[in-house]
Amino acid sequence: MVFVANSNSTKPAFDEFVSGLPCLAIPFSELDTRHYICSFIGFNHVFYCARLSLVLLDPDEIIMHYRGAPDRFLTLGPEWFPYHDTDIEAVNIKDHVLRCRLDPLYKNEVPRSIYEAVMQDALIQEPLSLYKDILLCDPSLALSRIGSVDVANESLTVLELSKRHVVMYLCVDSRFLHELIHLYKECKEKKLDLEILVVWIPLFDFSDRIQKKFIENLRKENIISWLVFPKQNNIWRRLYRVFSLQLEEDRMIVLPPNGKPGELEGRGIVEQLGETEYPFTRTGILEKRFTALRSLTPDSLFKGTTEARTCLFRKGKKRNLRQSSLRGKKLLLYIDSVQLSEDKGKLCDLMMELYPKIKAKGWEVVFVPLDSRHKEPHIKYAKMPWPIMPISEACEASVFEKLVFEGDGNYGNQVIAFREDGKIVSRQAEKGLMKRKLNDSLFRDKLYEELTAIFVCLKG
Repeated sequence: MVFVANSNSTKPAFDEFVSGLPCLAIPFSELDTRHYICSFIGFNHVFYCARLSLVLLDPDEIIMHYRGAPDRFLTLGPEWFPYHDTDIEAVNIKDHVLRCRLDPLYKNEVPRSIYEAVMQDALIQEPLSLYKDILLCDPSLALSRIGSVDVANESLTVLELSKRHVVMYLCVDSRFLHELIHLYKECKEKKLDLEILVVWIPLFDFSDRIQKKFIENLRKENIISWLVFPKQNNIWRRLYRVFSLQLEEDRMIVLPPNGKPGELEGRGIVEQLGETEYPFTRTGILEKRFTALRSLTPDSLFKGTTEARTCLFRKGKKRNLRQSSLRGKKLLLYIDSVQLSEDKGKLCDLMMELYPKIKAKGWEVVFVPLDSRHKEPHIKYAKMPWPIMPISEACEASVFEKLVFEGDGNYGNQVIAFREDGKIVSRQAEKGLMKRKLNDSLFRDKLYEELTAIFVCLKG
């Protein structure tokens, strides 16, 4: 194998790349030769100036492959040469298994073509090890801290690190650095367990200038405690491949201690939910949301309001509705905007159509109008056959805070189902109603399943 750098390459990038390749290379100083070869295969074209191209020849010097295959060359390294499809498929399955072991929600993203092979892998249920599975290093390897003077006292072994809550920062261009600094400071102020491990991903023209600027920015913020993994070509290439860095941007991988579920989309979580959502894993945040919602009852949802509420009924009649009268019954809490837009009005029409059957089953429906600033009731209020529970602006804010969270986007125009014991079992019961499913499946416990679907899509 002969490596040829195009005429746009820099000497540091050339040296970094060639250092991990057990092959021949056209010397960087031979500019004319490199230019001639690259021009001959069209590699000096502006479209290819920042990419890899690969030309494979068989023993008879017949071209087997022309251009393309740069990702295989970059991410697999020379040990898999000449990159047979069977080898690539085996590596691909192993990578997906590792992602599933790190982040349980990732199983929803495994391609169907290899899903069965991935799920049947012997390692799929095994807890993930930082040094065995991620860094492929000796657990006694000492990691130094960026900017630290006293290396002996400030270093940390990989084994010790595996017992901490770790954010592994795969640094390609350092554009995520400022957000990560802010996150780190927030955690330290709250005395939360957090270690930052920086792994340089020296793609293409990654230079010492980027690394130098990176360290300068940390020192400006008086941060000298971040750990750094030593540069190893086989490791960064593998991490580039396993964690899908094809978009050539920084990634934040979260690795909790003791084999707890981690997070592949740490950067997206921080960018969407903010730096306060410790432990920065969708699984961890999902558990917190689920616990909070599961503890809700109709009583606690409207906590702070009077026991007896004046509710509007059909034809404008009023009477007091005691919240206690709802206990021990299956309840559909219909939440919607005061204005009832055309699309939202369709759900209202559906509810009115189904209400006689709902009532016949002994279930209760209560409507909670949103946007208390509107004083005039909607014209459809007079036609609603169920109680309408008007709430104050303060109560509305409280209800919103208890039912909704960042990244959710599912509030209003919905029906929340409560069982007889007052436990919430679904935040999307309207989906079952739209299918006209008026049976016990409407009150089947789907809460965790619904939340999981939301968090699977929450990636940034």
